[in-house]
Amino acid sequence: MNAFRSYSESLRAASRVILKGRSDVSTPLLAGVICGVLWTCGCRTPDIKPFHESTLSIQEAVSTAQVRFVDEMRSLANGFELNSTQQNLKGGIARFTNAWDARIEVTDALADYAQSLAVLSEAPSKARRNSEALARSFLSLTSTFNAYSAAAQTGAALALEVESIVNHLRANHQLRHAVEVTDDAVQHVAKQLAADFRSLSSHLRALDEDLENLLRSDFGRRLDVRATLDAKLQSKLETLHQALDTPKWLDAVEDFSLAQSRVNRFLEEDQRWTAPYFQRVKETRARLQGDLRLLKAAENGLREWAKAHGKLREAQNSRMEPDWTRLIRSAENIDKAIKTLATHGH
Repeated sequence: MNAFRSYSESLRAASRVILKGRSDVSTPLLAGVICGVLWTCGCRTPDIKPFHESTLSIQEAVSTAQVRFVDEMRSLANGFELNSTQQNLKGGIARFTNAWDARIEVTDALADYAQSLAVLSEAPSKARRNSEALARSFLSLTSTFNAYSAAAQTGAALALEVESIVNHLRANHQLRHAVEVTDDAVQHVAKQLAADFRSLSSHLRALDEDLENLLRSDFGRRLDVRATLDAKLQSKLETLHQALDTPKWLDAVEDFSLAQSRVNRFLEEDQRWTAPYFQRVKETRARLQGDLRLLKAAENGLREWAKAHGKLREAQNSRMEPDWTRLIRSAENIDKAIKTLATHGH
């Protein structure tokens, strides 16, 4: 309210000067005063540092995911005695590891674009040069995104007049114009990446279910073997009871002892194999849960980033400071998921 009151009073004072025909105040100087008042009262460039920093968190999440998840998926294929779930597991691994390099490139381009926006807002004296850098970063973002869409087979390539937008960025050197013309395309990129991460989460949950089925099937087979041995042992015991009062009782005792020995050997071997195997499956599934948390955090971060770019556009039109609260929280969740993986991961 104070700024608005000062703005109004200054304009009224300027009007009085003009109406009185004051000759001691030059027109250029008067125009400069009015423009200065306008800048102070509502045209300040918003602080977009949180927007840029959140993009770096998203970039780190994708890089961490590539290094961690690809190795994890390959270890799943090589680390377990796969049964009927083998094809499902291998198919899930192929879907999960596909197009990671393309994802890295498009999120790198997203970070470059956000940095170019930040530089444009922080250095208005170099607006022409920074606008050219922003135009190049936007062009790189669109081209890498379309390459990623083809590699990931998303069917969501950008269909717009990129050249027209790039020319507009080069001709208009203000942040307001920049976010106005790029908003639709940039939000599309972020939302499609978020959808991609959501799909990856579904694949990862499917792999976790495959592991659970694998565990149950291996455990079930060993239970079946044990049940068969127990049935044979019970049959030998019944034969022994029937033979106690006959001349064949020694043979019955020997047969029972042999069957019992087989059961004991199986139980000893089963314990040596089962305990470490089940522990390995348990640890693997725990790691997958950590991976899922990172994917979810990255997905939410991208969705909030898209919304934040829209808020930046609205803020430029309404001359209000954007609310970065949800975006900052989503970036913090990404950082937390990465630190958790580093502490409790491989």
